[in-house]
This record gives sequence, structure tokens and C-alpha cells, in this order.
Amino acid sequence: MAETPTQYPISKPAHSHIRRIVSYIEFSSLFRPAISQRSRAKTRKPHVTFVPTLLLLCTVLFALRVCGQAIVALWAPRWLPAMEHWYSGLMPYRYLLPAQLALLALMAVIVADVYRGEGLFAMVWWESLATPLRLTAGVYFLAMVLRYVLTMVFKPERRWFKRTIPIWFHMVLATALWSLGTYHSL
Repeated sequence: MAETPTQYPISKPAHSHIRRIVSYIEFSSLFRPAISQRSRAKTRKPHVTFVPTLLLLCTVLFALRVCGQAIVALWAPRWLPAMEHWYSGLMPYRYLLPAQLALLALMAVIVADVYRGEGLFAMVWWESLATPLRLTAGVYFLAMVLRYVLTMVFKPERRWFKRTIPIWFHMVLATALWSLGTYHSL
């Protein structure tokens, strides 16, 4: 009896390689749920609620600051401080606003990842950066305290809240950085 040749759309050796790849994918998919559950277990920190909430609060405060400054730049309402109170003038506002919006978007992604316990900013490898993040945040915060003290000493007309909005919101950003480091140190 003569064998009928099997018709392959591609060559026989290539077909066997494809079958091996497909069987490997099918076999590895059996373990995929266990692997993802294990990696999720390493990133989720269900007992941590204060730190993500503080991170969210810092993000909301920074968003209000960015919106407030934009409102003042566009319409200059009387119920908000004048534009010179909102920034130090080191960077023109046309460059400052996009930088603030990019930072705000980054902070929103960080908050979302930390709350879900998944994503780039909730990954386990961030734990190795927890101490450097917290130290950087501490130095940043203390530098802003020193900046505020020096402003009060050398420019007493700005006492207490006149033209110091940038200093206060740099402290908010330092607190957000500290919160991220603290989340990964727990």
C-alpha cells in the first residue's frame, strides 16, 4: 500500500519547529497563573494603607497647586495670590507648566501602581532603592526648610506665606518621594 504524502503549507522541518514552539507555549501556560500569583504576592502590601494615602494626598495637593497657578496665569482672579507668589521665576512659566504636568502624570502613575500593588512602581526591585529614596527625600525636605528659614531671615517682607508657595510645594514633593521610599521599605 502506498502512503499518501502529507501536505504541509510549509516545509516539514519548519513545521516540526513550529509544533515544538506551540507545545512549549501550551505547556508553559499551565504555570503562568502560578508565576503571576507568586510575583503579585511579592509586590502587594495589603497591610500598608497610610503610605499610599499620603502619596495620594501629596499628588492631589500638587495638582491643586498646578491648577491654581494655571488659573492665575490665564485669568488672574483676585481670590488667588498673584503670579509672583506662585513661582520663584527661575524657569519661565511656559517651560514650568509642561514640566509640572509631566511630574503630575508620573505621580498619578506611581499612586495607581502603589494602590493596586502592581505595576512598575510597585515592583519588588524598588525595595533596594527604598533607603536612597528616603535619604534623598530627607535632604530635599531639609533643604526646603533651610530655604524657608533663609527667606524669612533675608527677606522678612515675605513673612509667612508671601511668595513662599514654591517652598511649601517642594516640601510636598519631598514628602511624596519619602512616601514612595517608605512604601518599599515596609
